[in-house]
Amino acid sequence: MAENERAACENCGWEGSVDELDRKEVKHPPYLSKEQIEALKIAKEHVEVMDKKIGEGFYIYLAAGFDKITDKYIERQSKPTYTMEEHCPKCDSYEDIVDPDLDPHLGCYSYPNCDIDPNGCTVLNGADAEPYGHRD
Repeated sequence: MAENERAACENCGWEGSVDELDRKEVKHPPYLSKEQIEALKIAKEHVEVMDKKIGEGFYIYLAAGFDKITDKYIERQSKPTYTMEEHCPKCDSYEDIVDPDLDPHLGCYSYPNCDIDPNGCTVLNGADAEPYGHRD
């Protein structure tokens, strides 16, 4: 959120300026569980054994996206991450901070007539909203 914008907390109802939000470091859990880490280590060992059996000329490796799975990659995925987040000054929540000027119905199929035709409203119906109207 940019400066001089408004912010609101859906948790406690606080409203104010973005400048009033407290910026704090938040610890997030590791991307992979312990079971996933162990499975990844086993798969990596298996690929290394197969690479040795096949020999030179063939290059076999395990990858996730564009990252080659290495010991360093596995170690990085098993550690928690830290990010700076904007916290509510009243209740200290960071997950419930929203822009009060943003209309939640902008993504609705029946926008701007959600009150007239609620079948296309994704706010009320979620994934069960009927896909028609301006987003069809």
